[in-house]
Amino acid sequence: MDGVQRILVLSFTARMRNASRGREAPEEWASLSLFLFLFLALLSLLLPLGARAMNVAQSAPRLPQPEVIDKSSPEYQAAQGFENQFVEQMVKEMRKSVHEDPEIANTPGHQIFQSWQDEQYANTITQTQGIGLAELIVRQLHEKEADARQYRAMRLRALNKSDVIRK
Repeated sequence: MDGVQRILVLSFTARMRNASRGREAPEEWASLSLFLFLFLALLSLLLPLGARAMNVAQSAPRLPQPEVIDKSSPEYQAAQGFENQFVEQMVKEMRKSVHEDPEIANTPGHQIFQSWQDEQYANTITQTQGIGLAELIVRQLHEKEADARQYRAMRLRALNKSDVIRK
């Protein structure tokens, strides 16, 4: 038994001894001490697992660091425009789930205002931090570009008679 488990057992036996002598704590304290006992017992069981997981995580090979994306590049600007359109559509769809007064919601002025407001929400979201879609698109573009460069760099051999399939 490790130290935490010994303390748990000793505190629980002392509590039971006091309860058998008629010196019980108020009911709130009893439920709180039971909760604390169970929490500490669970914690003492999970701590060794967490330590083992940390050792495994520290010995695991490091993943490659993500590339730094130039936010002034035309690829990123186009990807950010796509992300802006996506977020705007998402905000419009979310707005549809909110119940509004039909008298106000059907007026042209209100519809124009909501459209502008959705556009501004989308601009604010994508200009501040975004949802990560633009970065994902640029990374995928760079990966595909690297694959294409690698494919072009491969030397292709000429076909010979054994490559031809005859019927």
